[in-house]
Amino acid sequence: MDHLVTVFEQLRARRPADPIVISARARMTVDDVGALAGMAESALMRSRGVPGAPIGLLAPNGPGFLAGLIALRRAGFPAVLLDPLATAQETRGAFSTMGPLPILAVGGAWPRGPADFRVTLPGPAEATAAPVVDLPAGTAVVKMTSGSTGEARGVAVTSEALLADDAALRASTGIGHQDRLVAAIPFSHSYGLSSLVLPALAHGVPLVMPVEAGPFAPMLAAQSCAGTVLHTVPAWIAALVNLAETLPLPVSLRLTISAGGPLMPQTAREFRRRYGRAVHVFYGATECGGIAYDRGGDAGERGTVGEPIEGVRVTLRPVQGIDAGEAGCVVVESPAAGLSYVPRGSAERADLEDSLGGGRFVSHDLASRDGAELRLLGRLDDVINVHGRKVRPAEVEQIIGEIEGVEGVVVHAFRADGERDPSVRAVVACAPGALTGPDVLDRCRGRLSDFKIPRTVLLVADLPRTGRGKIDRAAAAALKSMRSPAHG
Repeated sequence: MDHLVTVFEQLRARRPADPIVISARARMTVDDVGALAGMAESALMRSRGVPGAPIGLLAPNGPGFLAGLIALRRAGFPAVLLDPLATAQETRGAFSTMGPLPILAVGGAWPRGPADFRVTLPGPAEATAAPVVDLPAGTAVVKMTSGSTGEARGVAVTSEALLADDAALRASTGIGHQDRLVAAIPFSHSYGLSSLVLPALAHGVPLVMPVEAGPFAPMLAAQSCAGTVLHTVPAWIAALVNLAETLPLPVSLRLTISAGGPLMPQTAREFRRRYGRAVHVFYGATECGGIAYDRGGDAGERGTVGEPIEGVRVTLRPVQGIDAGEAGCVVVESPAAGLSYVPRGSAERADLEDSLGGGRFVSHDLASRDGAELRLLGRLDDVINVHGRKVRPAEVEQIIGEIEGVEGVVVHAFRADGERDPSVRAVVACAPGALTGPDVLDRCRGRLSDFKIPRTVLLVADLPRTGRGKIDRAAAAALKSMRSPAHG
């Protein structure tokens, strides 16, 4: 039997009546989720799928997702985690990666009966996709990458790796049975799977479901159901600290964790100033789960992501031509690492195949050491070549991000009309009238070498974001304006 299923069934036998998903309006126990999984499994058996062949799981946050995942693993199907909030283009990307998959669709966050679980077969549009991929032996789950730094792809992971990630995060964060986790991030994303789904299924840590949509829903859910831990993203933290009034945090909330992208130090400092509490930063990757965690709660204010989590070894592989001191690409050795990317073996993915496997993940993230902590410096594939000299966007973004009033920044390569070589452009998010282009350039002068200073600055009200809440760097680079102050 699948290891994750075994652990869940042991939990069910010991604590069947314990609540596992709760909200201000409803709750379900461990045994309830087990019973729902039986209904979902019946739907899978009626579909006559081929055991071992992947099936997509399409379910909103809630007990239905938990039941669907357990059902797929009970029946021997690897679960491809699909985002119910994905755009049509993102969904097509998943099908182009995985092929025309059958899908276990869950009708609602809180299913009540067999009719809420149905298996749909690929339609005509999906049938034209590539053949269903051959997964490595032992694959339990295929996590889909966000595609924010390139084409979306799948990562094949075993149940043992998922549970190893869960154990490492529990040991590093101190989250335990006494906690209630506010479910404010998608279960189908790697971050939500590791931080919410696994603690619930493996240990019965209750998940607190927001009832309403909107930016304040997580706080309302924590307040009504005594939530103790909130996993969120930098954009939510930034929005909270930019409110004109300081909203009181729920008394029960003891731990706020930010992941999914860089948290600006000034945002972390402002959160502490307003609320008297820390934001703990967490750094992970779809390919290997958790990498580093800010145990003390002040790493984000210094611009680091904390120390490697328990059982994870992080080294930095030197990169020729990058002027960043002792920086290098982050290399992770972890029992939580995935088996491989999927699909495997295609020539165009040869560089990706070398970066994942055998308990090791070689990322394109650049980082340096800050004592025992890691300081992220951007991605290798974002480096800008300015007349043969390398510019790391993260270095420039850090300088600009320290300007009062800056709410976000993306630095990217920019070619003006008629120019052959790229220069540096900064897209800066701020309130209307809060800053000017010269303000930004003045901050850079004396702190950056001349070739690193943006040649143009574009001021915007908000930076574009992906469906996962990450800054969409490609969309930011595509933004245009009639007025971009030149660096002279």
